[in-house]
Amino acid sequence: MQYDVNVYRDARWWMIEVPAIDALTQARRISEIKHQAVSLIATSIDVPPSQVEIKVVSMKIDDVDALALSEHVKAVRETAERAEEAAREETREAVRTLTEHDASMRDVGELLGVSHQRVAQLAH
Repeated sequence: MQYDVNVYRDARWWMIEVPAIDALTQARRISEIKHQAVSLIATSIDVPPSQVEIKVVSMKIDDVDALALSEHVKAVRETAERAEEAAREETREAVRTLTEHDASMRDVGELLGVSHQRVAQLAH
């Protein structure tokens, strides 16, 4: 069974609200939220914790949507990782092309903004 939970910061505590069972608990750290919510739900409806799943649907600190910020940062990081991989592949291709046309490794490094040692690694 999956339960939606709402989380908000109250002073030094993360308050965990489970609307489906009209219950509230708290956690000191974000890493404790899942355990605390599952424990509360399992105890309240008298089922083993292994049968309880939670989904944090909102997480607020004052008027800041922490969950949305987290998702945004993760998406930006994923985009950056894809761009970094594309840049590595383009660099490998450029090294191959330029060295096949007899450009020196030092010159290729200078053109591409990498060391000549890196050019040697990529060329082989």
